[in-house]
Amino acid sequence: MTTPRLFHGPSARDEAVRLANEIGRQVSEPFGDGGLKVDDARTIVELSIHPGVGSRVPVVVAGPLDEATGEASDALLKTLEEVSKTPLRIVLWANHISGVMPTIRSRSMLIWCPPGKVYIDPLGPWEKQARDLAQGVIIGDPI
Repeated sequence: MTTPRLFHGPSARDEAVRLANEIGRQVSEPFGDGGLKVDDARTIVELSIHPGVGSRVPVVVAGPLDEATGEASDALLKTLEEVSKTPLRIVLWANHISGVMPTIRSRSMLIWCPPGKVYIDPLGPWEKQARDLAQGVIIGDPI
């Protein structure tokens, strides 16, 4: 998994943690539960340099990105570029995708997480229309 996954929606954090545990070993508690800060992004870079030992892939979870400061989003973007050269994998999450920096969205695989369900959202720029259509299919009343 080289492209970061960006889970978004009501169950995004839970799904991000689930995926992190599935693909590897979490090297820390999830970052940013109270809103991602610049220091969190710096710590992720440090972890990418020294991810520890073990046979499983080192993974960190970071979010909610829609509550991150602008400085933290910029630092995370730079971090994503740096970490792509290391074994560390980052799993991202947000409550509302519209609040996530567009450049982070464009570098991530978007996965919509409504309550109790997970959908890969390849239509990121058309998120509202895709969400409306998916909701219509779920309730049996397509638009």
